[in-house]
Amino acid sequence: MASGRACILCGSTEQSILYRERGQQTHRTIEYRISEPIGRARHGTIVKCNVCGLVFLEELPHDGQRAYRELSDPEYHSENESRTQIFKQLLSSIESDHFPHNSGARKLLDIGCATGTLLRVASEHGWIASGVEPSRWAVDMIEAPLRENVFLGTFEDTSFPDDTFDLVVLWETLEHIEDPSATLRKASRILRPGGIIVINIPNIESFWSHLLRDRWWLVEQMHYYYFEPRTIRQLLENSGFSVISIKPFKKTFSLGYLIQKLRDVPVISDFSRSAHVMSKPGRFNVSFNSGQMVVFAYVSQDRMSCQTRVL
Repeated sequence: MASGRACILCGSTEQSILYRERGQQTHRTIEYRISEPIGRARHGTIVKCNVCGLVFLEELPHDGQRAYRELSDPEYHSENESRTQIFKQLLSSIESDHFPHNSGARKLLDIGCATGTLLRVASEHGWIASGVEPSRWAVDMIEAPLRENVFLGTFEDTSFPDDTFDLVVLWETLEHIEDPSATLRKASRILRPGGIIVINIPNIESFWSHLLRDRWWLVEQMHYYYFEPRTIRQLLENSGFSVISIKPFKKTFSLGYLIQKLRDVPVISDFSRSAHVMSKPGRFNVSFNSGQMVVFAYVSQDRMSCQTRVL
């Protein structure tokens, strides 16, 4: 049992080591790519709170924000086709389930919008789409008309008015944020009454997580928090949201990109290298549940009391 930084969920400093550091020094300079091959994954020591069970990185990297600002990842951008299909399905589902009679101008905010795939799809669906992204490279990759509505920096540095958006999306983003509790509280303020938040995150209690443990492909150096349904529900409720649903998520990859990601994984590395010769990124798509979950929640009526309790 160790005593470390306070848990963001319950405040306890009592925690147990879940996975020890692998392949990196906490204070070394971080070089980060979203598409980094899984077999090369590195991470710091990961701990589990002894009181509430939240899993998180024992010590945040000292230059994490710099790593995000300097991120450049053309291989990630090459997967736009598969991400486009994911976001088309996502928005169609959201519109039919949560905004069936809303014919006015709907506003969407994508926190961690990367190269703007969701912004483009949302705009095509008639949404007024805005984004937040710390990487200059990623913002430069966004199409010019959409780029005008993207804030270059972090969400904590934005100054959106309260009750601005109908939908806030954190897609593969919340686990990268140093203070997700503050992010969710701010998100609840800028959402209009009845507004929806959608979060896609790794599930530390998933089948693949239990099977592969610290070799699971979603255990990596820039994931600061590892949620499961119970802990993400508690965090959302503490931040002024009511959870609608939490479901497993099947991610879509091009076969070539997936093989590239798996090329250094033991056992299948020889197969992946030979298969890569026969496969080109974007040619064939495959979908499977890699251990992620998608969470839908709406702003609760007592969100202001939640804001007051944490001040």
